[in-house]
Amino acid sequence: MSFGQAVRSGFRQYATFSGRATRSEFWWFYLAMSIFSFVLVGIPYIFFVIALVVWSSGSDSGSSSLPAQAWIALILMGIGALASLALSLPLYAVMARRLHDTGQSAHWIWLSFAGAGIVPLVMCIMEGNAYDNQHGPDPKAGERRSGGFPSSGYAQPGYPAQPGYPAVPPPYTPPASPAAGSDPFSTPSN
Repeated sequence: MSFGQAVRSGFRQYATFSGRATRSEFWWFYLAMSIFSFVLVGIPYIFFVIALVVWSSGSDSGSSSLPAQAWIALILMGIGALASLALSLPLYAVMARRLHDTGQSAHWIWLSFAGAGIVPLVMCIMEGNAYDNQHGPDPKAGERRSGGFPSSGYAQPGYPAQPGYPAVPPPYTPPASPAAGSDPFSTPSN
């Protein structure tokens, strides 16, 4: 799954905590939410700090009011914090689906609120179940059945193609059984 597909899928299933999600879907969506949060909160915070440094080192530092740039940065940080809060719901939904893909319960997400958020993140690294589980069908079933390789197999440009193999082995024919009453240990006579 590509970056764009993962973001579309995450927002399409905004608050869907059931089902399964692949590793690529989760990690691409996690990266997108991290970038959004940095843009919405981190950049205004940097501008706020710069405005405070300039204000405290300037000649008008004796005034008790903050400069207009600091107030604008504070307002943008507040709006960004609310937007990041709204973006956390689809992130937790994708994390729940990712945990379901590994066969785990989504209740592991509660550790994120208890300060041990690294535990569910590490669990999201694990390979998903290669079979249908209680949370739904395998999202990578099509890739796994086809082998995940192109139809040309391992052949690379400039190298000969692999030889073809018969689809079905020839049928097994058992050896002829000896005639009834004959001694199987006797030697044939000339």
